[in-house]
Amino acid sequence: MSDDDRIRLQHMLDAIHFDINLDILWRTVQDDLPPLVVLLQNHLFDR
Repeated sequence: MSDDDRIRLQHMLDAIHFDINLDILWRTVQDDLPPLVVLLQNHLFDR
C-alpha cells in the first residue's frame, strides 16, 4: 500500500467516523442488538 493509498484510506475512515450519529448507534445497540443476538444463538445452537 502506497503512502497515497494510506492517506486516502485515513480520509475515508475519518469521514465515516464523523457521519455516525451516536444517539442512533446507541439506540440500535440497546434496542435492536439484543433480540438479534437471541435469534442468532437460537439458530446456531438449536439445530
